[in-house]
Amino acid sequence: RIVTLRTWVTSGALGNTVPDGKVQTFLKPDDSATLRINNPMPAAGGSDGEALDSAQARFARALLSRDRVVTKIDLDCAVRAFDDRIVNVASRGALEPSQRGLVRVQQVVLSLDRERFEDPEEEGRVLRDELERWLRDRSPFDVRIVVDCRWVEQGAEA
Repeated sequence: RIVTLRTWVTSGALGNTVPDGKVQTFLKPDDSATLRINNPMPAAGGSDGEALDSAQARFARALLSRDRVVTKIDLDCAVRAFDDRIVNVASRGALEPSQRGLVRVQQVVLSLDRERFEDPEEEGRVLRDELERWLRDRSPFDVRIVVDCRWVEQGAEA
């Protein structure tokens, strides 16, 4: 069995110097016969200056969502925990017509601070696509997820 885990082991720029294949294990020696940890891709993301209270709040939101998205609170918590560059999230459910009848749609709008991205347009697109795919995998099967981004002024929370 192969399991993919997204970890929060980073020290920003220092953590980003970990190349692919260099994370070997966080396991006790007796576990290594049945379990192997390896990073197939280089480390990326994180920040040099996230305050402890901010990291703790983001981690608490991730725990609250329990990796499943059922309620609006689950959705908002999961989105806020997904990436610390998300300044704010607004979500709303709607019904939209389709060829098969009405379809449930969950519209998610991310507020992002352009200053927190090296290449805002490309990184914003990647963040949107990854989050949309991640939410789709954790949402009820009959809900279409649509994620949009908007840029806010530095330090502003919408």
